[in-house]
Amino acid sequence: MMKMAQLVLVLFFVGFVSGPVVVGAEEGKAMTNRAQEEAAIRAADLAWSKTANRKDIDGTVSYMADDGETLAPNEPAARDQKSIRDSWAKLLSLPGMEIHWEPLRVQVAESGEIGYTSGVYTLIFTSDDGVRVTDKGKYVEIWKKVNGKWKCSSDIYNSDTPVQ
Repeated sequence: MMKMAQLVLVLFFVGFVSGPVVVGAEEGKAMTNRAQEEAAIRAADLAWSKTANRKDIDGTVSYMADDGETLAPNEPAARDQKSIRDSWAKLLSLPGMEIHWEPLRVQVAESGEIGYTSGVYTLIFTSDDGVRVTDKGKYVEIWKKVNGKWKCSSDIYNSDTPVQ
């Protein structure tokens, strides 16, 4: 009985001195704090929404990765910086434009290098005939780490309004 107690004590001491064992971590790599990374993506997404609502085209486009894509409804996919900028410029230049989106789900891969958000948006603008239009819809964004900063790699959104 005494030898068993001594063995347990030795194993406890060795474990204490060598530090905690992190399950799932590859040798030489730190574990990702997924909750922290998810909070960072959520914050970036909300800041992006506020930037777009200010109609700041340079700021809005800066949230996109250089190799990103925007998949806006009713137009071809924008897969280079010029076409992404043009797509955003078209949206932000709508008369009386107001836009707001909110991530409802945020998840990050165990690697901490990629994540996604999905949520809802509201877009308000004045139509050509002077009518105030409110569009509500949903979106999905894929985010990736670029030089330690979260950037949107792929952005797609579509309306909840039925086609007339």
